[in-house]
Amino acid sequence: MSNDVYKNQHGLRYEILKDFVIPIITPLILVVIGFWIGTRVDKHRIADAENQSKAAILREMMTTRNGPDVAFFTAVGERLIVHMRRYDKLCQEAREKGFAGKELQSYLLRQEAETKGLTGKDMQSYVDKDALFDEKAIYFFYGMFRVALVDFSATKGYVLYPRIWMEEAFDGLINHVVERLRGARECELGSFPEEQAALYRYFGASKATYHTSSERSNDSTPDLFEFNLILTEPPQSKVITDARHVEELQKGFRRFQARLRNGDIDFNHMTVTFESITGLDDYAFNTVFSGWYKQFDPDQPVNLSNFLGGPPRDFLPYPLLHSVDATEAEWNKERKEAWKLILENVPTDLKKN
Repeated sequence: MSNDVYKNQHGLRYEILKDFVIPIITPLILVVIGFWIGTRVDKHRIADAENQSKAAILREMMTTRNGPDVAFFTAVGERLIVHMRRYDKLCQEAREKGFAGKELQSYLLRQEAETKGLTGKDMQSYVDKDALFDEKAIYFFYGMFRVALVDFSATKGYVLYPRIWMEEAFDGLINHVVERLRGARECELGSFPEEQAALYRYFGASKATYHTSSERSNDSTPDLFEFNLILTEPPQSKVITDARHVEELQKGFRRFQARLRNGDIDFNHMTVTFESITGLDDYAFNTVFSGWYKQFDPDQPVNLSNFLGGPPRDFLPYPLLHSVDATEAEWNKERKEAWKLILENVPTDLKKN
């Protein structure tokens, strides 16, 4: 092929590209780019609008409800675990020194009396009351949790959960806590309904302040210091004047105390249970607001068929306060135990495809 023919063909292609192809393609490319940019902007705008909407819903639910919310249960649970772990540690140290049974409890009471600076008759009087502060604190937070469960059901307390399995798991877990601590279900004989009535009178809706943002009423609120005195003072105590109310609380405490001392309450299991509740709440909250945080997977599973062997990546990604010293392997084991407990409280149909 001669150079002149090649140049003519090349020139013809150039003229076609310049006069026909480029004028047609360029606007199309600009339209595509503009559409892509517009789509990105719209997605960000929609995401921002959704985040604002979610935040508004959350504020509304947290500030206008009169009942307890999930954060209340996790906060009370944390205090329960703190006192359980303290009590368990004290008992373990006493056992290592050779104490057991009543001698162990007497030793612990004398140790506690010494920390208060008591001596002689004052120390003996304290020991005779036979109740450690941590035992009474555990019963206090148990009572608060148990009554909050009733109020939660009565007022439809806030549960900002985007999946049905989360709501089912939460409901099962908080009931599981009360049943494990009581040692029986409410409907069983020997459940001592008078004790629940006494606890509700002290911790019930008109007495409790469930939200930090709520207006505080003029009613008295649950007070651990006062409750500590109620449980060991005579029924004629000046703390509260209703002797029958005091008597029922004291009887309820002695039954609960016996369960503590007999080892009927598994502290490790209770710790895992509250890790499950906290982990479930954090997982729901963090994934709902994933666009806000710019992390976490917003696509929560509708059912758990793909997670029967282990939790989602964003479930309890970081150790909780009482496990900050755990190794990665230890924390992964705790995560799996907590997730297993969640699975046990999810209906079978929500664990299938």
